Amino acid sequence: MKKTPVIGEKFPNEGKISTFSIETITTPFAKSMKRFKSPITGHLDIFVIQNEDEVDGEKESWNEVLIHGNPEGLRSLATLLLKLADMNQESNANLPIGAREHEHLRRNIELSDSSDPVIVGRLDAKGTGDFYSRYIAKKSQD
Repeated sequence: MKKTPVIGEKFPNEGKISTFSIETITTPFAKSMKRFKSPITGHLDIFVIQNEDEVDGEKESWNEVLIHGNPEGLRSLATLLLKLADMNQESNANLPIGAREHEHLRRNIELSDSSDPVIVGRLDAKGTGDFYSRYIAKKSQD
């Protein structure tokens, strides 16, 4: 069986570093990328804007996340959110205790080229159900 070389690896019968095409390294990755299917179909644009206003002589500023898409893009985002919500984290052997299921939405792959990268995921951790420390629950409307 012929061994696939790795960059910088010395072969026993040779006293030097092997030279080969970088395609040898990237071919398996390229093949796996062909099988990648984006969870987002249609068109989806997600970005953050900064707002500023003056109220009673005092400046206020805040960020807003804008999510826009065509019907297919919005439906596929909804489907992804439902998949994450319904996922049984406990049965995922590849997810360590304390980790959270999540999906990366990348510019020009799942999202438009004008989008900001986004990570959507579960708030509750596998095995503990704990939320991360920066989370502050909304104030009760009672």
